[in-house]
Amino acid sequence: MDITPNMAFAAQQVPSVAKEDSGSAVFTDADKLLFSRRGLDEEKQKQVAEIYGQARSNFGAGQARSFLANLDIKSLSLLQEAASLADPVQAEGLSEEGAANLLLPPHELVDTNNDGLVEVGRAKIIAFPPVNAPQSVKDAWNDATKNMSESDIMSFSGFMLPLAFSGAGNEAGGAGNTYSKMSDAGFNWRKLIDDMQFSNNLSRPYNRPEMSDKIASWLTAFLEKLEMHGQA
Repeated sequence: MDITPNMAFAAQQVPSVAKEDSGSAVFTDADKLLFSRRGLDEEKQKQVAEIYGQARSNFGAGQARSFLANLDIKSLSLLQEAASLADPVQAEGLSEEGAANLLLPPHELVDTNNDGLVEVGRAKIIAFPPVNAPQSVKDAWNDATKNMSESDIMSFSGFMLPLAFSGAGNEAGGAGNTYSKMSDAGFNWRKLIDDMQFSNNLSRPYNRPEMSDKIASWLTAFLEKLEMHGQA
């Protein structure tokens, strides 16, 4: 699958939740770190949390676009910055999923049509693990990556995602998108990891030995955590 200029991937982490002021959204520590890296200082994060809180209180299912359409330019600019979008936020033309995710903290993003892609504004994000994956899978991922650097986590995700889209872990064998199936409770994670180990071994002649060894170690650690959480 090609990644277009409006498509990116993200490695998910769901650490402990820290509450904001009453009436504001709830951010995790990872949310705050992400916002900080996107250039939002503490005051801007507080303002974004207030917008999220207002949205949560004032719109129901299917009304995110209407809420956005009534925001002023300053608020829309804050949402653009919080989501790290290149283009200004315009409610017109957005899908309901894309609009809703502009009004949710990063750890609460939704994939309403379960296609494996998360729309945030006009952008499409490929998250790993998928946002609709079982919590036990997310817990296994967090455990396996908690001592890794952000760059290593992104590298690990970047290794896994293309293989998932090309059919790694496909029970029927051959090509086919298995990424969208990762949200299924009965998905065979062991087969996915086995297929990825096989692919990593095939690629050894073309990669630096230390990188191939690191990927093998990552996959082994992730499989161990999936086993601990009852997913393999």
